Amino acid sequence: MSQWTIGRRLVMGFGAVLTIVTALGVFSVVQLRNVNVASDRIVLESLPGTATSGQILALVKNNLAFTLEHLTTDEPAGMARIDAAMAQTRDRITELLDVYEQTITQADDRALFAKVRPARERYVGAFARAVTLSRDNRKDEAFALYHAEVREAYQGLEDAVNAVSEWNVAAGAEAGREIEAVVSSAITGVVLGLAVTILLAVGVALVIIRSTSRVLRGAVAELREGAEQVASASSQVSTAAQSLSQGATSQAASLEETSASMEEMASMTRQNAENSQQAAHLMGSVDQKVRESNGSLEAMVSSMAAIKESSGSISRIIKTIDEIAFQTNILALNAAVEAARAGEAGMGFAV
Repeated sequence: MSQWTIGRRLVMGFGAVLTIVTALGVFSVVQLRNVNVASDRIVLESLPGTATSGQILALVKNNLAFTLEHLTTDEPAGMARIDAAMAQTRDRITELLDVYEQTITQADDRALFAKVRPARERYVGAFARAVTLSRDNRKDEAFALYHAEVREAYQGLEDAVNAVSEWNVAAGAEAGREIEAVVSSAITGVVLGLAVTILLAVGVALVIIRSTSRVLRGAVAELREGAEQVASASSQVSTAAQSLSQGATSQAASLEETSASMEEMASMTRQNAENSQQAAHLMGSVDQKVRESNGSLEAMVSSMAAIKESSGSISRIIKTIDEIAFQTNILALNAAVEAARAGEAGMGFAV
């Protein structure tokens, strides 16, 4: 784990937490499903069964009351009204029995319900005979039949319907206890799961924080060392730059001196050219004088004097030329020295 990257540590840590949370979610879903099943048994079976059986029993009691009322009535209209009410009640009971039978899913419930229909048929047959006797104004026989068979048949039907109702109540109570047990188990499991998740999350967070801090401290140390190396290199670069600047300054000064020397040399060269032109003009004059001296002996003396004077001038010109050559040599020597001092930048001035 010490070789893992920070991203991998985070993924593995949160993956472990997510796994526990997922398991906790699956456990909660299963428990909720169990609660839903038990709730369906209460909502779809126990409560409707209890309500339906209660309605059936109430209607049976109404028919018993209608039977007594029929036996105590002498008016045909009253008996006809009671007959219609009893028929309507009888049809409603039949409808409720069919509805209840469609909701049966348990074998025990079906076994108890199987006793209801025979008991009802016995009861219906008994009070129907009693009502027939009452309708024929045979009241005493009707009352005797009522006490002998109708009440007994009613009691049997009531017991059968009560058994069904009590089974539904007991089934509902059992489902309620199951729901309570499942909820209690779910609460315990969720609390334990949350506790484990919190402990694991805290542990993973501590491990990740410590390992990450260790890695970050190492990275910071490496960055600090790199920064120190960069600072040292920057100092060396700054020193080299200063040296280069000083060298550039010295070369610039040398170039300025060389430029001044070149300007002076150019001036002296122009002056030498002018002196050379004067010398050439003088030489032409001498040549002309010589040619004239050959043509005239009489003017020899004056010509010789002129030649002497011209010779003096020539001596002075030659002396001037020598001085110019000497100065030119000195300037060339200075230029060569300056070119040598300028290094590669002054190589062109050495020519």
